[in-house]
Amino acid sequence: MKKHFPSEHLAANSAETVRIGSSRIATLTAVVLGILVGSASTVYRMASEGITQGGAELILLDRNLKNWGPETAPIREDLKQYVQATIKAIWEKGKDKDQAGYEASVRATAIAHVVDSIRQLSPKNLEQEILFSRIISLSQQILQTHWTLIERESNGLPGMFLAVLLLWMATVSFTQGLFSPLNPTVIAILAIYALSVAGAIFLIDEMSRPFNGYMKVPVSPLHYTLKQIEMNQP
Repeated sequence: MKKHFPSEHLAANSAETVRIGSSRIATLTAVVLGILVGSASTVYRMASEGITQGGAELILLDRNLKNWGPETAPIREDLKQYVQATIKAIWEKGKDKDQAGYEASVRATAIAHVVDSIRQLSPKNLEQEILFSRIISLSQQILQTHWTLIERESNGLPGMFLAVLLLWMATVSFTQGLFSPLNPTVIAILAIYALSVAGAIFLIDEMSRPFNGYMKVPVSPLHYTLKQIEMNQP
């Protein structure tokens, strides 16, 4: 690469200026990558906790509906269908956009029907009045969790931001290779650097999309929720 540059561009004073600029870009890149890793990790953790908390709320709602009486059996069936639809929509979805849209519609319809049916319940005694307040509170929490998870499904790194980050890292790699001798050690170090940065970007992108890609949040809490709901049904 050096042979394509005039000799005065590779002089000691020029090399020092390039190295200073490269080190500043490298520091900026490292800081941004560190912030992004921390932010993506937080998004992933919150999504995982949301699934766990949502599963617990669904179990509690099902048990309170069971305590209400047999007239809530249709609502509990809709609740089970909602859990099944959520598992299928997030963890078993394919690449067919039409199918994914249909599954998302089934999921939204199921939770909306559950909430609407709950609002139509009419307490007949003091015990049911207490249950009704609990059921309403749980249903609203579940509805909020549902739409929060829907919003997080579309998260990811902005394309323009990723392009700028890649430009910075390409600049650092270029300047490192410009003033380094061409030997197996240098080539290996540059390759390791490129793979390390690519791995960091991959982790950031995956953790910022906790319901897509290869690193989805665990589905086990909702499988447990579905099992508990099915066990409580006659």
